[in-house]
Amino acid sequence: MPSILIVDSSITYREILSLEMKARFLQASTAKDGATALELFAELLPDVVIANIDLPVVNGLELCRRLKAEKPEVHVILIAARTSMHTTQRAREVGADHFCNKIGLMMDLDMLLKQFLPQYSGQAIAPLDVGELQALAAQL
Repeated sequence: MPSILIVDSSITYREILSLEMKARFLQASTAKDGATALELFAELLPDVVIANIDLPVVNGLELCRRLKAEKPEVHVILIAARTSMHTTQRAREVGADHFCNKIGLMMDLDMLLKQFLPQYSGQAIAPLDVGELQALAAQL
């Protein structure tokens, strides 16, 4: 079963994404900061890592750089509450496979999973709709 590591300081966002992954029959693990993510990564070796750029201890850009150095084939999706051209460029420089805002990730989730996980079927058990995602995002 494909595995995903979700890294975000917001417990709400981690739980939402974790539920979305489980609804898609994917194994999901979570970490609240970059240092914890590095430890879990070494233990779990996930197929995809979704990490916020604004993480405590080790930020998402540094986390991505380290993960790609350790396992170049891992797919890293970096996210942020707000994006800019500068941040997009920095994400590319550290090797991120994709960079978007948090809402963009939720809307593009199936497309990204199909792109990064060939074995992903795209089937889910009642994923959240856009209205539910926007309501949850307002709480973040």
